[in-house]
Amino acid sequence: MKSGSRDIANVVGIQGCDGPDVDILQKVKEWFESEASGRWLLVYDNVDDIDLMYGEAHGRLASYFPRSIHGAIIMTTRNKQVGIKFATAKNLVPLSTLTDAESLALMATKLGDDDSETTNDLKELAEVLGGISLAIIQAISFIEENGSTPARYLELYRANDSNKIELLSEDFEDDTRDLELKNPIASTWMVTFDYMKARQPLAADTLCMMSMFDAQAIPEALISKTAGGDSNSSTSVEKTLGILQAYSLISPRDVTGAGSFIDQIGRLFDLHRLVRLVTRNWLTRCSTYNQWVAKAIDVMSIRYDELGRLKYEASNKVMRTYLPHASSLMSSPPLFLKDDEEVFVPEVFHGQTLQNDHAENGLICPTCTGNILGRMSIRLSLDQALVMVKKAVAICTFSIGANHILTLPHRYQLAIQRDFLGDSDGAEVEFKELRLSYEMTFGPRGRETLEVEMILAETLQDQEKYGEAESLL
Repeated sequence: MKSGSRDIANVVGIQGCDGPDVDILQKVKEWFESEASGRWLLVYDNVDDIDLMYGEAHGRLASYFPRSIHGAIIMTTRNKQVGIKFATAKNLVPLSTLTDAESLALMATKLGDDDSETTNDLKELAEVLGGISLAIIQAISFIEENGSTPARYLELYRANDSNKIELLSEDFEDDTRDLELKNPIASTWMVTFDYMKARQPLAADTLCMMSMFDAQAIPEALISKTAGGDSNSSTSVEKTLGILQAYSLISPRDVTGAGSFIDQIGRLFDLHRLVRLVTRNWLTRCSTYNQWVAKAIDVMSIRYDELGRLKYEASNKVMRTYLPHASSLMSSPPLFLKDDEEVFVPEVFHGQTLQNDHAENGLICPTCTGNILGRMSIRLSLDQALVMVKKAVAICTFSIGANHILTLPHRYQLAIQRDFLGDSDGAEVEFKELRLSYEMTFGPRGRETLEVEMILAETLQDQEKYGEAESLL
């Protein structure tokens, strides 16, 4: 503001602005408020820091905004809270992302190719870039500068997340922007993230937590603990989520008519998929990615455990809402636990021991991971469920042992899944091994042991092994 004010003072010839002790901001303000200025339009661009503008510690820079019937001020900001402070809510002009038609029109001004095949590629490009004009212009610049095509850009972009980040981090020039501005969208957002981390840490932490889940319909229950901070008050949660909404990083979903189950999980929020991608890259750059995976797994496991208090119908709906977020979390690095046939123990668990404070130490908890995999399987097809339970058994067996009290439920679930799929022989083997483990843990006449023996007897009966079944009963 001081630099811009000095430029204005030099251009319009304001006297007495050269001394080192001159308050150049006040001088220029007074000139704009005087009749000498005539009619004027003043633009304040990228005013995002609410503390800098309105905080006492920084001298309330907003107090230097001139007020006059002869002029007008336009302010641009990514922070809605700044905009409301400056102009009140009714005078805001929100700029949303571009529609598909607007995105295509923007691309046409640059590429000018109306070939039907190219148009289809451009539609896909607009969709994957979420209608963000800066990202679209950046993509077009890359295509033009490298003699590429929209189809090739899409191919590169979709290959993997590393490619996405590299493409979104490309410097570019655009004749509609200041010549000095070459910052790509990834860098632009990272500046915002760094600012939040320093000034609004709860908002930054909540954004980090949200990036661990699927970008769509993130339940408040999964982020409220982070958003609330140490106080964990509803007021703190509201303020934190308000900051993220003010920066248009997240948006609330309309849950009208969703049913009473929504009371169990709170509001639903969408995180722009490009914001999610860049946030995850920001965490990788800061070497804190795995710590946030650990925290998200801890929260997800706790929320799943809380479902035992709900009635079946409500629990079922909540589990359906949680599933895409659990799936996204499990398939993320460093776990890579997708719903494919491969069963393995992720390297992150090698050398770990069972602790109660995994998340606090930035360690991914194997038992919480197993818990999530087991819970997910309830909402999957039988084949997918079998794979997920196998992975839960493998991880817990490796980390804490096959006979540990936290591993046994997964082994029990694995035997049940085999039975559901008609694999009676496999179920029999699992139940017999499980019976021995239960006897060691709960004793030969323990309730849990007797339950396993009863199910084993039913499995043997289904195979017409009546004598063996009768001996158990």
